[in-house]
Amino acid sequence: MLIEFARILERNLIADGIAVRFGGEEFMLILPDVTEEEIRHMLAKMSADYRLFGKQKKNRAFTFSCGVEQFADGMDVSDVYRQADEKLYLAKERGRDRVIINR
Repeated sequence: MLIEFARILERNLIADGIAVRFGGEEFMLILPDVTEEEIRHMLAKMSADYRLFGKQKKNRAFTFSCGVEQFADGMDVSDVYRQADEKLYLAKERGRDRVIINR
């Protein structure tokens, strides 16, 4: 499942995006100069592809959750990671299969 998720991520990555496996089942995406609308569209496409894979291979829907943070002037990379991670856990607390960009 993890390998297929990485393939789906790679197929749907937009612009000059970079995807890195960051922990057991977590990935970090770096998406320079991308709008919130573009991010939401990319994640919706990924979600649809992942659900389809799950139904075809395991006869169940696979889902994922995301925490999205934008790098702003004055922020440290660790601030961006911490805030994105907090949003990811918030998405999981709210029932999983969610994208949290703004609290």
